[in-house]
Amino acid sequence: FVSMQTLTTSRTRILCAVVAVCLVFVFFATRPSGPDASLKIPLMKHAAVQQCLQDPILSIAKIREIMFQIHGCAHEEAPRLVQVFDRLYEISVTQGGIVLPNSFRPKVQKWLGNDEALMKEVEMQTISSVYNRVTRESAVLNPLRAKRPGVGVPVEGAEKYVDALVDNTVQDCDFCRFRTNTAADPFGRIIHEHTMTAANTFKYDAAHGLIMLSGHHPLKWSRVAFLELMQTVNEWFKKANLASPNLIYPHWMWDILPKASASQIHPHIQASVSQFRYYGTAEHLRQAASEYQEQYGEDYFENLVQVHEALGLTVSLGTATAMAYLTARKDWEVMIIAPAANEDLALLLHYCLRAYIDEFKLFALSIAAYYPTLNGAGSLPAIVRFVDRGAVDALRSDISAMELFGQANVNIDPFGVAARLRTAVTAAIEADRKQE
Repeated sequence: FVSMQTLTTSRTRILCAVVAVCLVFVFFATRPSGPDASLKIPLMKHAAVQQCLQDPILSIAKIREIMFQIHGCAHEEAPRLVQVFDRLYEISVTQGGIVLPNSFRPKVQKWLGNDEALMKEVEMQTISSVYNRVTRESAVLNPLRAKRPGVGVPVEGAEKYVDALVDNTVQDCDFCRFRTNTAADPFGRIIHEHTMTAANTFKYDAAHGLIMLSGHHPLKWSRVAFLELMQTVNEWFKKANLASPNLIYPHWMWDILPKASASQIHPHIQASVSQFRYYGTAEHLRQAASEYQEQYGEDYFENLVQVHEALGLTVSLGTATAMAYLTARKDWEVMIIAPAANEDLALLLHYCLRAYIDEFKLFALSIAAYYPTLNGAGSLPAIVRFVDRGAVDALRSDISAMELFGQANVNIDPFGVAARLRTAVTAAIEADRKQE
């Protein structure tokens, strides 16, 4: 016979087990399972962050000090910002000294524009390293490296150099005569007022086409033409997917000018749709974001944008946000994120590129985009990234063994990039609104 005490104990254990199972079921049933189900907990805005800081002038070299000051701030959202930042990034700052012989000092002074403050920095240099714990991207930054001989963008003469390239190539340009001098995709061409398409004669994917602007000059295009270009890209993706429904991963690339590896002066985008997965860089990003979602129940890209915004590294237009990316692949990198390849994304990209070309005089650009999958499964948001590739007339490559096999070596502080970009884009948006 079982005693009453034993029976009561057994019932209690069974009841506890049932409750535990129910709690586990409720947890997993309500746990966010995808990007759209993220908790969407807000982080501090940049204006609130500024109130926590002793020095309003921000730089990558100060980022550990910035986070320390935010951590000690009385703002109720400060602890969460620090928490999310620490999830995403690891910051290290080191110093390295050199001894300059007197015979070499005059040459270094000339490189530094005879700036005595910079001379002191040379003798004890500060190197900042940013490591993204989620994507495992890393970048090392020492602004003094931008002062090296042969590095930098000589504005004087660059526009004349590009104009000469245009004049020397327009007569024999195949893209200017696309109907007779380019191949067509099996599903045909798309032809609009400012844009047209062709198949890439030498493919790197089953669906690989060219979306071209009608004008031959790679730097001169209007807002209307650019928005049509982005619409034509989307239209080409849909046609490629309709012709082959198993092709679902859309990408496009655009290199402007030979310095950025463009094979033709005429402005053209390389568009492709792959079958099995995104290309390596984008697929790595997608998997990292998926793992982040599983671990924290929050959307990685949302947190990424929030952290950059809190630090004053963003400019937004509607649903699209451009960030001076903390782990930049190259100098002047900007990443734009939007929920879809919509007009906000296209318009913000237009303003950013026009700022680089018209205001910053950076002409050789490499641009890449990954869009949400065409069937909506296992997707990324719409992402566009672009970088400067250096002086248009420079013989020296902007890519070295360090960038190929080590880590990104960045010479331009993203805080400086963000400040200039925000000013230029905001002014351009206001100018367009007044004209409307």
